Amino acid sequence: MPGAAGHYIPQDGPGLAYCPAPHVAPQPVAAAGLPAAGGLNAVIELTTGAPEGRTLLAAHAHEGVYRSGDGGRHWTRVSGTGSGLEQTSQQAAVLVTAKTAWGGLDALVGMTGAANGGIYLSGDGGLHWTQLQPGFDPANLSLSSTVHAACAGCAVQYYSASYGGGLYTRTVPVNPPPAVTGWNFGNAAGACAAAAPGGPAAGGQPFALCGRNFQPGAVVQFGTTELRGCKGGAKRLSCPATPPGTGAVQPVVRNPDTRSGALPRDYVYAPVPAPAPAVTPPRP
Repeated sequence: MPGAAGHYIPQDGPGLAYCPAPHVAPQPVAAAGLPAAGGLNAVIELTTGAPEGRTLLAAHAHEGVYRSGDGGRHWTRVSGTGSGLEQTSQQAAVLVTAKTAWGGLDALVGMTGAANGGIYLSGDGGLHWTQLQPGFDPANLSLSSTVHAACAGCAVQYYSASYGGGLYTRTVPVNPPPAVTGWNFGNAAGACAAAAPGGPAAGGQPFALCGRNFQPGAVVQFGTTELRGCKGGAKRLSCPATPPGTGAVQPVVRNPDTRSGALPRDYVYAPVPAPAPAVTPPRP
C-alpha cells in the first residue's frame, strides 16, 4: 500500500484486506508502535491463522522496518541496533516473502539510497537481516519493486527494479536452517545427550550443542542475550559460558544467514537460594 496513511491490521482472509489499527505511542524501549505520520510502503504477512496471532512486517518510507506479532495491533521496530539494518538509510521501499524447501519463510526488504541501500534478507521472521548486495547496481538503489520466482527444492530467483536503473536479478541459494539434536551443559568438550538442560542462575556454565547445519560465526541466543564466542563446525558448537538468567528459556542457534533453530527443550535456570535468616544472639 504505497503512501498509505495510518496503521493497518488484517481484517479477514489471508492478509489481503487491512483496516486502520490503533496507534501505540512510542515507548522508551523497543515496544513502539508505527510512526503516527503514516508513510507505509508495504505490509506483508509471515504467518496466517487468527488475525490476532498473525506476524506482520511493515516497510516505512523513513523509519525502516516494523514487526507485529499480534496481527498489527502492536508494532516493534526491527531495523535498529543489532538487526543488520542499522547502517541503512531506513527508507524501506518494498517487502517480499518466499518459502524455502525446508518449510521456512524468507523475507526481503529493499532499502533505497545510493550509499547505504540494497536488498536485505531475514530468515528468522524479520528479527535479523543480512545484506544481499552483490548482483544489484551499487550506484542506483532507488528500488521500486522486488519479486521472486522459485520451485520446491531449488534456489530462489529474485528480480529487483530500480527507477532509471533497469532490472537486476540474483539467484540466492537457500541453506537449510540449523538443527540442534543434543547438548552438554557443563562440559563443552564432552559427549552430547538429550537430558533435561539446566544450570545455575549465575551462568558461567561451559556447554556444547550438537546437530547439523551450523555455520561459522553462528550465534547462540538465550532469550535476548546473544553469545558470540562459540566455536566449532557444521555438527558441533562449543561455547565458553551460559549467561546469567532466571526461569526457563529456549536457546536458539542463529546462523549468519539469519536462519535459526531452537533446542527442542527449555533450559531451566536453578532457583536462587533464599538468604539464610539472620540470627539474633540472646541478650546477656
